[in-house]
Amino acid sequence: MNRTTRQLCFPGVAVAVLFALLALRAHATLDAPVSPNALPGVAAELQFFKNIQGRYIVGGQQEIAWSEPRAEEDVNYIVQHTGRTPGLRGFDFLQYTYSSSVRANQHSTERAIAWARAGGLVTYCCHMFMDIGSTNGTPQFYTPGSNGNPTGTNFDIRQAVVAGTPENTEYLAKLDLIAAELRKLRDAGVVVIWRPFHEAGGTWFWWSRYGAAPFKAAWQIMFERFTQIHGLTNLIWCFNPTDASTVMAGWYPGDAMVDMISLDVYPPPGTHPTYSSDYKAMRDFRVGRKVVVMSENGSIPDIDAMFAEGGSWGYFCTWNGFENDLSRNSLAFLDTVFNHARVLTRDELPSQYWFYSPDVVIDTPSQSVTAGANATFTATGPAGAPLRWQCNGVEVPGAGSATLTLTNMQPANTGLYVALSSSGAGERRSAAALVGLSTTAKVVGGGVERWPNIIHQNGNVFDQVQLTGAAEAITADSALGQITRTSFLDVDGDIVQVEFSGPGTLSLVLDEATAPAPAANYNQPDIQYVQGHAGIVITGATADTNVSVFTVGRATAVNQTLFKDEVNYDGVADVAFIAIASSDGRFGDVRAANATFFTLRGYTGLYAPGVVFGGPVYLGNVSAYGSAQSVILLGGVQGASRITGGDLYQENGAVVQVSGLTQLKFTGGSDSHGNAISAKPNAAVLKQNDLDVTAQIVVNP
Repeated sequence: MNRTTRQLCFPGVAVAVLFALLALRAHATLDAPVSPNALPGVAAELQFFKNIQGRYIVGGQQEIAWSEPRAEEDVNYIVQHTGRTPGLRGFDFLQYTYSSSVRANQHSTERAIAWARAGGLVTYCCHMFMDIGSTNGTPQFYTPGSNGNPTGTNFDIRQAVVAGTPENTEYLAKLDLIAAELRKLRDAGVVVIWRPFHEAGGTWFWWSRYGAAPFKAAWQIMFERFTQIHGLTNLIWCFNPTDASTVMAGWYPGDAMVDMISLDVYPPPGTHPTYSSDYKAMRDFRVGRKVVVMSENGSIPDIDAMFAEGGSWGYFCTWNGFENDLSRNSLAFLDTVFNHARVLTRDELPSQYWFYSPDVVIDTPSQSVTAGANATFTATGPAGAPLRWQCNGVEVPGAGSATLTLTNMQPANTGLYVALSSSGAGERRSAAALVGLSTTAKVVGGGVERWPNIIHQNGNVFDQVQLTGAAEAITADSALGQITRTSFLDVDGDIVQVEFSGPGTLSLVLDEATAPAPAANYNQPDIQYVQGHAGIVITGATADTNVSVFTVGRATAVNQTLFKDEVNYDGVADVAFIAIASSDGRFGDVRAANATFFTLRGYTGLYAPGVVFGGPVYLGNVSAYGSAQSVILLGGVQGASRITGGDLYQENGAVVQVSGLTQLKFTGGSDSHGNAISAKPNAAVLKQNDLDVTAQIVVNP
């Protein structure tokens, strides 16, 4: 009974009304996401499942994970025989954990991103292969004798949770492989229902062979590593026991590490039970505070019977090969299910609440390129609409296709690149992709190392680089713990110093740069500075990388004779943007004392999507002028995120775009003359992926 329309209580734009109507009932009992600094889409997706409870169920399908050429088989089968596309798709990282050669040919991450962009929900599990303990010399995840196979693995999870053991080393390495793929999904804005160690309590998998205690310890190690080290803020953590009673209670990792509870069911052929009593037991186990779903099934439940019995599973997800097993799911039954008025398919999901898919997308979010090499970007946009490119708000000459190739990369080419599409519907812009240089040299481009090293009284050693042109790339002697310092003049003549330490490369590019000349406001006739609008790009960063941007001296400091008489010195460092790409998803701290971020005909502010800051983020007054597209984009911040002596309100009415931000603290300060600057409350509208998150961000905790 294929249908072209169905009568839902939330067609089209009325979805928002449904959210509002159900929020009072649902929100009161739903736990907040367990991931620190979770993307707003995580809470939105959990809330969606809570809101449809008892009214709808999302129809899902697991893809084949062990054969890339057959990955589309299962979903295509459903589309072919029902005319509907499942709302949820299941993926598996198993082949990513087998070997490097097999991993190189896997593309489920890319399929998951495309699926989310098309409006679908994404869930992942992992049949985690292990090398240690294999009985036949090849990686295994089943225990010997299970699943009808005498071979398997004796990998001991009890040893995997003991630091320094070979099992622990392999376990952490496999977690890092998975995290690398989950970071790609995070950076693409994809919320993932993450179901690790599935079918807990089932001794056919190595992770359940030795009982609940090591299972829960391994879960905690994974949770802390994913959230604290890898900064994965896009996960919904799903606990999947083998029953709704003893195992569920005894193996439960804890409320602080679980968002969702699920059950896998494989009834006999020819039956379609609802398992409603199991649903109720799982729902009541945490008093309705966790979402409950059917994470795997063979036969699909009878939808009418399920709702009649009060079985309000959030979704079902038929395992690959079972949807086309006619003894379990006949063609007529499959068609009835996916065309049922209470089964949600992909075209009916309000995915704009948890995933934002811009009209123009750059496939590669960031690149770090050695000097002289090439960098290539590819963008997709509306069909038939031409694309053009900008770097730091300036049109790239001759760039009028979906592919942009930058040849002979130099510091002057670094910055934020945006793809644009113009059509009858108006102009559409992609999110920015940043490009920086990768080098081990002290300085590349228009700069030169000058003067003796400075040894500060606190023991810090500073290498000094003089900027002599429009752009340079610098590094720090991180092995020696040294700091590299470079200086320029901002638009109103203040000397701005940039200090960089730790791994990575900092590229500094000035728009409308002047020739080197003595500073007009300072008594330094022997030193020349380049002046311009500054943008800073940092690539290859880690948790040990730090950057500071500030103006030199204060009127009340010992070096006040540096200033010329009767000069109106404001002491504010005008910087267009600081853009950060991290090699491990982390960064140290950012200190932009007495700084104002202003437009450079494009993005302005701190641009670091998906980066977790281990240290504090101190910013001066943050404001934008003219055509700034975004004001401040922060990744997850662990520690203080502080705006000193200002607020985020934009005089031009622009909203403040954020990414993963959870807390803002506004504090008082002083200008370079020592004058007090009072703290201000937040007056800005904060948005993530065009969703207003102002009320979700804690201000002045």
